[in-house]
Amino acid sequence: MKQLYVKLQTPIIELPVKAKDSSGAKDSIVIGFKRYKIEESEKLLQDFQELLKNQLEAGEVSDSTEANTFIKSMVVYIKQAKPVIYDSETEKEVELSIMDTRKAKPNEGLWEDADSCLDALLELYLSSAPWRSSLINAMTKALLNVNYEEESLKN
Repeated sequence: MKQLYVKLQTPIIELPVKAKDSSGAKDSIVIGFKRYKIEESEKLLQDFQELLKNQLEAGEVSDSTEANTFIKSMVVYIKQAKPVIYDSETEKEVELSIMDTRKAKPNEGLWEDADSCLDALLELYLSSAPWRSSLINAMTKALLNVNYEEESLKN
């Protein structure tokens, strides 16, 4: 099936995502987000903001299962990820290099295939405060070409 689209409205938008913690340590990855037409993007962003608002009002800030599921549904792949494996027996850390989750090979005990690699990485990144806020900003930018803070101010 053929699909016609303008160059700036490809089915996937690839964005660099950078995170920094309180100590000043930095890291970055590249994420491929799904792209939608404007009307659908606006609706998705409104749904996400409503989800966050309801969570906050219910006092369920730490339980972000629904919000994480929403974010995960927007992500197609991750590139240039460098998670660390810690071996408690040897007390050593080993940095993995995952150039593209779509091409990830099975890694015993961590993931079985490319899809489960993406899921495992998203779980890691979404459980990290610096990464989670960066992912939300990137997702918002992917949806409407604006930062999350800018969109929040409008509502």
